[in-house]
Amino acid sequence: MNPIIAKVLEWLLGLLKKPVFWLCAALAVAVVILSIQHKKLAQAKQEAARYEENQTTLLSDMEKYRTENGELVASVNALSLKADELGVLIPKYEKEIKQLKIDLRNAKNVAHVSTETSVDIIAPLGPENPPETISPGKDEPQDTIPKDEPPMPRDFSWSDDWITVRGKVYPDTVVCTFVSRDSLMLVAHYAKKNCIFKRWRKGKLIKYDVKTKNPHTDIRSVEYIEVIE
Repeated sequence: MNPIIAKVLEWLLGLLKKPVFWLCAALAVAVVILSIQHKKLAQAKQEAARYEENQTTLLSDMEKYRTENGELVASVNALSLKADELGVLIPKYEKEIKQLKIDLRNAKNVAHVSTETSVDIIAPLGPENPPETISPGKDEPQDTIPKDEPPMPRDFSWSDDWITVRGKVYPDTVVCTFVSRDSLMLVAHYAKKNCIFKRWRKGKLIKYDVKTKNPHTDIRSVEYIEVIE
């Protein structure tokens, strides 16, 4: 046997016979086990805190207030769900995300906003030619001339799943109520990249998709800003 290998084996055998070695080994194993348990405990605490925050969010109502300029603001607490939890708890969101051709694993933030716009409108009609008047004859009494009764207003209405319009048409005015409803889905997600490494594939959040369900709505502009430290 090689003398160097023999000396190494002799040293190892001598080390194994020393109680200090086993004490150090036991301490090293204990440190590893404690580190693993500490990590699991921290994860369990985070999960418990997340479940508690989700419960609070589900039990809380949407808050509404207006800014100094009178603009309406709606405020809600955010749910924190994993991809598999989203598919189980809110399957309709999972379906809509798939319709956008987005992998649910790449979804980072999902928001859903329902809006309703209601406007009462009173619009005057344009001028029209006045009706011809008939002068009474000399021998015809004034009170025998028939007087036109004011015409009754005409009702109108139109609606589909997203728009409702109804009102009345008077001789000189149109009075109506216009209601528009919409449902917006907003998804922030990682872009698709043909890369086998998950870390690189999810390296940068670069897309923010907005979908409207109202076919009469046109999305004029979308801005997404990620605020970082």
